[in-house]
Amino acid sequence: MSKRFVRQYQEILVADGFPLTVDGIRGRETIRQVKGFQAKHGLHVDGLVGPNTWAKMQKVSDTTTTLVNSVAMGNRHGAFDVAPWMDFAKSMDGWHERRDYGKVKRFLSTVSSWFDPIKHPWCGMWMAAVIAHCLPDEKLPKNPAGSINWRDWGDECKPQYGAILVFWRGKPTGWKGHIGFYVGEDATCYHVWGANQRNAVNVTRIKKTRLRKGGCRWPSTAMEGDGRAVYRAGRGAISTNEA
Repeated sequence: MSKRFVRQYQEILVADGFPLTVDGIRGRETIRQVKGFQAKHGLHVDGLVGPNTWAKMQKVSDTTTTLVNSVAMGNRHGAFDVAPWMDFAKSMDGWHERRDYGKVKRFLSTVSSWFDPIKHPWCGMWMAAVIAHCLPDEKLPKNPAGSINWRDWGDECKPQYGAILVFWRGKPTGWKGHIGFYVGEDATCYHVWGANQRNAVNVTRIKKTRLRKGGCRWPSTAMEGDGRAVYRAGRGAISTNEA
């Protein structure tokens, strides 16, 4: 998904009578207005701009305003609302639990007011806050702070851009672990975008052998991904402890 695409359908929503700020950001208000558009035009109401909703938007825009279809449909991550949580997650690049404690704590408080990222590993709670913001209809695990609780969440899927990866830490049968988003892989490691990685939000490499069985998940209320792996060069340090 690209900001250009979001901005374009925000403009269509405004022209069709759904007021919002055209900023290229798929936030909660944009999701709410997409749902309103879908309900108005007899579409499946899920807040996601997929092929059917986009086709209706194009049809509506032909009669309400002049817009150019600039979405590169050949770009599998730039077209439609596939894995919209990734742009949001990446916008927090570099957030550190101590240096940026205030904004990290405020963000995590959107799902838990008591949680302290300095006192507790915060990868799971950060994941919950990202998913809750981008997919408000998605049911979260009962205790999202525990990464192992994400192992049976959503739907099992193949490793692909935006998938949630659930890892063990210490020993494969233990409850300790880590969680993050798949952004790629090399021969031995997954490249993971997540929180509490060197105490911050960033990308790191984690051994494929640490992935829990069934530990590649996809939100049940999201559009399907393309199921394709993303291959990257195997450079950079390998994380062994995300506590």
